[in-house]
This record gives sequence, structure tokens and C-alpha cells, in this order.
Amino acid sequence: MCVCVVLKGATGVAVPQLSAFDDFMNGLMAKWRIPGAALGVSHNGRLVLAHGYGMAGFEAGQPVDAAGGWIASVSDLLRFADGLDGSGQPSQHEGPHGTSAYIFRQAATGVDVALLLNSRPSDSGAFEADVSAGVKGTANSIGKWPPIDLFVSGPEFLARDVVNAADYRGGGVAPGEIVVLFPSNAGSPEIAEWHLDDDGRAAAPLGATRVFFGNIAAPVVYSVTGQVCAIVPYEIANKNTTEVVLEYRGVRSPPVTLPVVGSAPALFTLDASGKGQAAMLNETGCCNSVRNPAPRGTVVSLYGTGEGKTTPQGADETVPVPGRPAHFWLPQLPVKVTVGGVSAEVLSVRNIGLLQVNVRVPPNAPAGDAVPLVLTAGSARSADGVTMAIRSSRRRVLVVDHEPAIRNRLTGILKGAGYEVVAARGAQDAALQAKGHLVDLVIADLAMPEEEGLEMIRSLRSERPKLKIIVMSGAFGTRALRAADILGAQAVLRKPLTAEVVRRRVHDLLREPPARY
Repeated sequence: MCVCVVLKGATGVAVPQLSAFDDFMNGLMAKWRIPGAALGVSHNGRLVLAHGYGMAGFEAGQPVDAAGGWIASVSDLLRFADGLDGSGQPSQHEGPHGTSAYIFRQAATGVDVALLLNSRPSDSGAFEADVSAGVKGTANSIGKWPPIDLFVSGPEFLARDVVNAADYRGGGVAPGEIVVLFPSNAGSPEIAEWHLDDDGRAAAPLGATRVFFGNIAAPVVYSVTGQVCAIVPYEIANKNTTEVVLEYRGVRSPPVTLPVVGSAPALFTLDASGKGQAAMLNETGCCNSVRNPAPRGTVVSLYGTGEGKTTPQGADETVPVPGRPAHFWLPQLPVKVTVGGVSAEVLSVRNIGLLQVNVRVPPNAPAGDAVPLVLTAGSARSADGVTMAIRSSRRRVLVVDHEPAIRNRLTGILKGAGYEVVAARGAQDAALQAKGHLVDLVIADLAMPEEEGLEMIRSLRSERPKLKIIVMSGAFGTRALRAADILGAQAVLRKPLTAEVVRRRVHDLLREPPARY
């Protein structure tokens, strides 16, 4: 076998996300003077790359063709990767005329690699070390694997690829559950989102994509390459299993059988990860967050899916129509919510296209930035890790004054009026106090240096944009009013302070609903 110049680039379907494998192969072949090679890579059982490199033979002068027997052999070799231990060490096989083959399996990443070479380097130990390190390093550098499978020509997915849209748990589907499918070879190149008619019927097919559960067409919420969101038809209720089929551009996937469960409750989260801050609204109509916690005793709205059968039963290919309460569907199974382990009063539950649960935050729920939330439908419960932010039902006032006597007097007046009070000696102390406490109003002494006071207010308002501010001054002149204006104060109190004036001013500023941050 004569050595020839290696051709740059590769034959086969271009996969930009995996170009690092092309770079690895070109570098390997140049270093070891290999005339031709073929590479196959699979990820989680799907063939994502099949490329040929260089020349099939010097005399023939033919490039290694991705459509030829080389690539077919690579694909076949990958099917033998199941027999490897998954450590990433190569399994080497020698062929006739100096050819060789290597198979790798990295169980930790789900990556299998098959490599065919039409030349065998003399220093096999060093070469194998190069190949092993290169395959591992390249596989570990891939941030996002493409949703394709070259083993098959049409759409395909596995049971593990059907998960709850809120928390990504799989294993079964419930009637009415919003699910996401992660298929290969399917989904619109550009995201296609559903549109509903006046009767709540979803357009179908969406982006040439349809999903069927037991031959019942499901409403498709959106479709994009490698990801399809659909609503499980209610008609599968009372069945033990259902066959799921995905159709893309008229071609259907092999059916996947999934168990049917009574409910699979899950809560949507703010970052769509299934963990952390819940996607929910406070009583004020704004999102719950660390910057905008819900006071104990107020009503909040949670959003989820997977509640199971409803009354009336949902119809296939339709969802409830917003603004038409008579069309809302009510879960048949009892729905419960716990907040920080404390049972919450459930005020209303309804399906508005997704599950909406209105609950009252328990008066004895723990306060904090990440209080656990659990949704139960029947005997099934949502996954751990979803949280909400809760504060005391009482408003909190921060008093800033360098004189202990004034701090103590204001603290006594305000606590007697039912407010929570934190006190600080100056701007730096106030910033530290505010980090650990949600503050609704600040009472600050104008005697502190102007720049120091401005920096304090900027710091506080970066976390609480609609923070209320009252300033105190021993002199009620133009200078005091100017300083109050610079600080953005809503009121000015003149020393010496009287309890009645303090209570009235604070009450007037805080009688509105909590600020919407």
C-alpha cells in the first residue's frame, strides 16, 4: 500500500456540531501518514456521524466515499460496541493487507466510535495511544449532539425520549399531560408553534409533524428539529399502555409502547429546567422571585401538568379556550399542594391548557428564598427541587441612624404598630442588614454624608426598585429638601420625632399592595 497525500475535509453528510471529529481525523492521518480512513460515531445508540477521509487506495485514486462500503462497515462495527466494557479503551482488530479497525465505547458519555484505516502504523502502541486520547478528547469537547440517526432514514425515538414537559421525568404518560419528545430525524428546521381556532382546536399537522397516542392524534404545541411538544390525549385513560408514533413529512416512526398512569404531576419552573424557582404568580399578578416573595397568607397561582382525567373529559386535538370558563376542565383526582412541608389551602384547580392551581400560602409556612413546593394529584407527587420565595406577612422597615437613642425609639414605635424592624448604624451596616432581609421602607437620617447615602439607596434599590424612603432631619430647610429629593424620598420627618407622625407616614406609604418588582 503506497502512502499518498491525505485529502482535507470529509465525504458524507456535513454535521457542523461534530466538525471537531473531522479536525481530529485530518490531524491523525497527517501525523501517521494514513492514506484513507472512515469514522463512525454514535451517541446514545444513534449514528450521528459517518464520514470518509482521504483515498481508498493510491492506485485507484478514489476518495473514501461516505456512501460506499467503508461507511457501511463502520456502521456495522458500531453495533458491536455493546460488547465493550465502556472504559474508553480501544478494541483493535486487524484486517487483510495492513488494514485495521478500532472500536471505542465511553459509557459515561454514551459515545461509541468505530474507526477503519487502510494502513497500519508500525508503532502500534504509540498510535493506539494517540487514537484513544484523540477520541476521548474530541467526544468530551462536544457541547450539543445533533438530533439525527443515520442508522435509520425516518423519524425515530425511544421510550426514554418521551418526558414530562415540566420536569423531564419519563417512564409513563398520563391523560392530558404535556410531554416533550426528543426524536431523531424529525421536527421543523425553524420552530413552529401551534395556533388554536375559536373552539380550541389545534392546527394539525404542525410543521409537517404529528404525534399519535394509540392512533389518536395529539395536539402539537411546537415542533423544531429534535424536539416536539404535545399534549397526551385524554382518550387513553383507562388503558394500561399506549403506542406512541411520531410522523414527520408523511413518514412515521416505529411505535414506542409506554405505560399509561393515572397522573404524573409536575410544576413548571422559571428557567424551564424542572428545578428551582417555580413559574408562578403572586397575588399582585407579578412573578414570584427572591426579589418579590409572596407574603404568608396571600394567594399564589402555580402552573403544572400531569393531573390526569378531567371533568368534562378533554377532547382529542383540543384544549380549553382562555376566556371561556365553561370550557375549563376540572381534574377528577384530588389535587393538593404543600409549601415547605405545610399543607396549603387549595382555592381552585382548573386546566386552562395547562394546570393552574390557586393556593393560599400557609400562615405558618417557612419564610425564605427557596421554600420547597410539592404538587400531588391522586397518589402521585411532583419531583423534589421546585421552590418559591416567601416572606412574613408583616411589612419590614429599615431604620438607619447613627444615634442609638433614635434607632431604639423608632424601633419601639414601629414594632408597636405591627411592623418588623431592622436597624443599622450607617450606610454600610444598612447594606449588610438589607442582604438578609426583604425591606419595604427605609427611614434614614440625612446627617450621613450625601455620597454615602446615595450609594446606600442605589444598593437597596438595585434589589428593590420600588423601595419607599423616608428621610429625617433636624433642620427643615432648602438643603434638607434638596437632599431628600436627591435620595428619592417620598416623605421628610423633622426631628424630634413624634410617634403619631411616624406611624401615619409609614402607614400612608405602605398601605398600597406590596411593590411589584
